[in-house]
Amino acid sequence: MFSLIKRLTTITFSVVLIALQWTSAIKAQPTLQIVSIAWSPDGNKLAAVGQNGLFRVWDTAKNQVVMDARNFTGTIQSVTWKPDSSRIAIASSIDGTIRVWNAITGQPIAVLQSETDPQGRAIIAWSPDGKKIASVLLTESAPVKVWSTEQDQYHVVSTSSNATFYALAWNPDSTKLVVGGIVGTYIFDDVDKAHLTSRLIGPFATSLAWSPDGKKLALSAVDGQVHILAADTGQELATFRGKQGATEALVWSPDGNRLAASMGNTIQVWNANTGAALESYTRVKSTDVAGTSLGWSPQGGRLAYLGSIASNAANRTQTIIAGAMQIVVPSPDVNELQAITKRCVTQPSMQQGLLSRVSTLDLNEFVSQIKQIPQAQMPAACAADLVAVAEALQKP
Repeated sequence: MFSLIKRLTTITFSVVLIALQWTSAIKAQPTLQIVSIAWSPDGNKLAAVGQNGLFRVWDTAKNQVVMDARNFTGTIQSVTWKPDSSRIAIASSIDGTIRVWNAITGQPIAVLQSETDPQGRAIIAWSPDGKKIASVLLTESAPVKVWSTEQDQYHVVSTSSNATFYALAWNPDSTKLVVGGIVGTYIFDDVDKAHLTSRLIGPFATSLAWSPDGKKLALSAVDGQVHILAADTGQELATFRGKQGATEALVWSPDGNRLAASMGNTIQVWNANTGAALESYTRVKSTDVAGTSLGWSPQGGRLAYLGSIASNAANRTQTIIAGAMQIVVPSPDVNELQAITKRCVTQPSMQQGLLSRVSTLDLNEFVSQIKQIPQAQMPAACAADLVAVAEALQKP
């Protein structure tokens, strides 16, 4: 009997010890601390990078992680996709690297060495034609670089003079770059020259975006206002009013009709043609959030953001990570649903039938029909946007 009690005591102690070790391991897990997100151009995936070497990709339709490469140290600060969604690049100022991955197989392809600064922030953007990556390091003095990416052969083709830059963006035809600097906003007109030369186009900006038609620039700094400039002359066309404070992210919808900004704890969406405020969300950030990144889905029906929404839009959000990353249907509108339907459905009779459902607000049947369309006839991301907007229109 004594031997049995001794064995049971030993087993019980071992189980408790294992449980304590397991609990300690759980508590020791680092928080995600997401800094930046980017939607894949095909609309099927959402990538996130951040502190503690975070680099993760989700399938947005299945809410599943399909790639998790957390084998780095330090903070990864920027992520960008190749336009055909076959490659994904991440950057960090800690080790000064830009790493390129095969987004389909998850295999690494290249490591590019750039400037380092443990206190800085790396920014990268793949050109719309898929042939180049632009990079810059937010530090006291660093150049803008343009890297050739053709046929997975990566090398620097253009470099600017050193300066302090806060943001960069490509124009739609991949021939120009706009950068926000400490003195002003500049355009590099010829990115194929070995030395990039700039011209002043606007005031100091910490956040900027080029409109999808290439005709306008949106830029903002710390006063809560977004300035819309003519991209060719720099003439101010409009000023959108937002919350007081720094604008940390600024993105046009793919059709150019809306503009979204992240301003502290607020996400603001405007009509980009009139400047009218469409919606404003109060955002709650958890300990898993260290940035304010935004991203439109490729068809413009959904907007991904960091944090969670504490507002009446909460009933039209999809949670990817509770309290850390969500997708909202911003300012759902029948006209927007019709426009996405026209872009996504090219077969004439099918398109006409669906548009008829929208015009009569028979949205339950519209959703039912969308879900029955084979993926061979409609990309999954298109269907996801159409269903999300139609369902949002039916909610109060």
